Amino acid sequence: MRIAFLNCYSPSTFKAIIDGDDREKMVAQVFESVGGKLESMMLTQGAFDALVIGSVPNHNAAAGLAMAMKSTGMCSESLLLEELNLEDILVPARKVLEAK
Repeated sequence: MRIAFLNCYSPSTFKAIIDGDDREKMVAQVFESVGGKLESMMLTQGAFDALVIGSVPNHNAAAGLAMAMKSTGMCSESLLLEELNLEDILVPARKVLEAK
């Protein structure tokens, strides 16, 4: 399953990046540790400092990855988004509306 993180970096993370820390390599290793793969990572301007896109085997791996990342303090805020399959969602959505 594909996931995305929107991250706000902590001051210490920005300092590490400025000092030459290879953040993308580290994030790729984190994804690999849960059986996933980093697809893309970019710095962003605005409410969030980084967008990270990757794949993981399941919801538990995504949640564990998010929990571990938050525990490190490297991000002051991190928002996990999971890609959804519209067709899979339409079936129960239509059943709910039909039950009314």
